[in-house]
Amino acid sequence: MYAGCLVEIGPTSEILRDPLHPYTQALIASLPSLDAREELRGIPGLPPSLLRPPPGCAFHPRCPVAVRRCQSERPLLREVCPGRWVACHLVMDGGFV
Repeated sequence: MYAGCLVEIGPTSEILRDPLHPYTQALIASLPSLDAREELRGIPGLPPSLLRPPPGCAFHPRCPVAVRRCQSERPLLREVCPGRWVACHLVMDGGFV
């Protein structure tokens, strides 16, 4: 969930193994490792205002793969493979276009 909107739904083990939405990918990449000392990585930018969210995809200002469509059209949550739902213009059939 990002800015109050569902961005990815699926079995936890699948999402952790193969996150499809760019926010889910960034969120999982920011988790600290319990095995190795590494520099912590955050998600660049600031979360959007919930009172005045940006048009289109709420994550687009922080998304490393956003395209022009992301700025104006809110992506719909859709099933991209059995049991996996993602709200991203760039995700098709379990991978980026």
